[in-house]
Amino acid sequence: MKFLTTLTLLLLPFLIFARHGDSLTYLMPQDSVFLTVDESNQKIIIHQLEKKQTMYSLAKFYGLEFNEVMYYNENLETFSEIPVGSLINIPIPNKAIKRYQRKDFDPSTHASIYYKVKKGDTLYGVAKRMFRMPVEDIQKRNNLADNNIQPGQYLHVGWMSTNGIPREYRKLKPVPPEWQASQLNERHYLQAKGIKFEKEESGVAAWNKNSKTEGKLTALHSSAPINSIIEVTNTMNNRSIYLKVIGRPSSKVYYGPNVKVIVTPKVAKMLGARDHRFYTIIKSLR
Repeated sequence: MKFLTTLTLLLLPFLIFARHGDSLTYLMPQDSVFLTVDESNQKIIIHQLEKKQTMYSLAKFYGLEFNEVMYYNENLETFSEIPVGSLINIPIPNKAIKRYQRKDFDPSTHASIYYKVKKGDTLYGVAKRMFRMPVEDIQKRNNLADNNIQPGQYLHVGWMSTNGIPREYRKLKPVPPEWQASQLNERHYLQAKGIKFEKEESGVAAWNKNSKTEGKLTALHSSAPINSIIEVTNTMNNRSIYLKVIGRPSSKVYYGPNVKVIVTPKVAKMLGARDHRFYTIIKSLR
């Protein structure tokens, strides 16, 4: 591999990941994979959606479930019609990052991965803690004269297979707990659906950022049975979550007209709600 020139480093922020992909090829050897680390220390790469690529096939390529892709892309407007060029966050397991070119390494089936330095990073922290590599290896690979790195700088840290990520690489990275809880609620809902009447209604959902039930998958509903499960769908993006009804909306708190259900801040975030009031379709069993 040729070392990056100064001009290439300057241009890296303007290069786009997976520019040459199509419905069958999500990653090519000439692509540059840009990696960041989020607040929970999860490694994230950015995939630019190309023509004919779908969220379902993209999830499969990266060894993910559809709900996992949703979890890491809560700001997308919709999941049914994603525009070409959309940037999709993809969590990547450590096992998918090849730090070195071993004897069996095939350059024609791997794309380079670059880590974007953020404020507070040190070369030691990036090398040792994030990628478990000797500092001198990162220095040599990136032509660094010393240990100084700057926010926004891109460091070449390894390679990723153009064949995608096997699902088994993610055994230690299951569906996030919030979505697991929703899936469990969904199973309870479907089990009860066969013996109960399903009611569908539309209206406004509301949430309060100061709610004491901030992280719970619960709801207040005016008429659904207490302790029952309801399905709430954000009509702006068709995201659905299954919630447990724990009470009725308080008459002392006014959320505005047409409010059918009150959800927690966590639920609002998972549903991709941008406002404190958003339009929903609610299904319940009676």
